[in-house]
Amino acid sequence: MQGVVYVAYGDNAERCLFNSLASLKATNPGLDAAVITDRQIDGVRCIHRRDDHVGARLARFDMVNLSPFEKTCYLDADTSVIASLEPGFHLLDAFDLALAVDGKYTVHYVAQLTNRSPFHRDEVRATVSDVGTPMVTLHNCGMMFFKPTDVVKRLFATWREEWERFRGRDQLAFVRALNRNPVRMMTLPHHWNTGYAPKAEVILHNWGEARREGAP
Repeated sequence: MQGVVYVAYGDNAERCLFNSLASLKATNPGLDAAVITDRQIDGVRCIHRRDDHVGARLARFDMVNLSPFEKTCYLDADTSVIASLEPGFHLLDAFDLALAVDGKYTVHYVAQLTNRSPFHRDEVRATVSDVGTPMVTLHNCGMMFFKPTDVVKRLFATWREEWERFRGRDQLAFVRALNRNPVRMMTLPHHWNTGYAPKAEVILHNWGEARREGAP
């Protein structure tokens, strides 16, 4: 069984969720969906989990254990689905995990940024030190196809461990976790998940619309 899992905490995320679900239904009719949340949302299959982080990071790290599906596509609530997700699910016949590159960022790129960087400088330096090079691609974790294999569960557990070191965004933590726990991963081109509408082919991401005030 395959389906889509969202994480939605707070009013902004719930509002975005309904828009994303409508786009999912239009483009992938019949595909099941569930949402990890702390409230009851009418008309949606809810997986209840307490709200324990303003950025909902902990729920995201937990979704590998909470998803009811054998093959899961995780989507941020602030996404619009504009094409079939079936090719992504199909990849899971050969891979444990599939997600798109970030269209702009590499560790080397963010290391050159100053005050405009969404990443803490200490975390950038730690990532370069741990991995051994700044020439590493960042992935966009707002869309992920995965199977709950033992290796993927270990990766998600390590992802949380690495995130706890700095408690900021989760992309650099994912780089370090993947370095510690490699999995069979397919890296997808950025047009699978992008906020730039003319280039979006699978997911159009409305960055930040679901974010709560104070979230990293």
